[in-house]
Amino acid sequence: MRKMMVRTALTAFGAAGATAACGGTATAPPAAPPSSPAAASTSASAAPSSTAPTTSSAPKPFPAAADGTNLRACADGDCEILVTGPVTIRFDKSLGMSSLDITAVSPAGVDFQSVSPSGTVVSAMGQTPSQGGASTINRLSFEVVALEGSKAVVRFTHT
Repeated sequence: MRKMMVRTALTAFGAAGATAACGGTATAPPAAPPSSPAAASTSASAAPSSTAPTTSSAPKPFPAAADGTNLRACADGDCEILVTGPVTIRFDKSLGMSSLDITAVSPAGVDFQSVSPSGTVVSAMGQTPSQGGASTINRLSFEVVALEGSKAVVRFTHT
């Protein structure tokens, strides 16, 4: 019986709240009048202002790569290119590798692979813009600047 009384009280409270929310005649205690003109102007200025910070849900536009799709711009180890699938990028041998393959570009990340002059295969799989910085192979650093679907902007710098 005690449980039923609690439910009844909550139901009655909920009905009164719903009536007030729907424009019914729920009575509220009267507001106290301001004690001085200064208090009245203070309460009037407490209204929300139009300079309140807003959050934007619009996605950022995909950035343009500084060197577009020009893979030859990477020969010296300093470039920013747009890739949309597997490519081989050729570098000056002074960087410790003559080429680097991008083997996949997908929403999961960009996969890189290179073969060192000694024949060692080095891979960096699933590289994303949010991984916290560049990866480095020999004297070449690379980082995924932007990734959207099957396109990515990749930046290379020599170290």
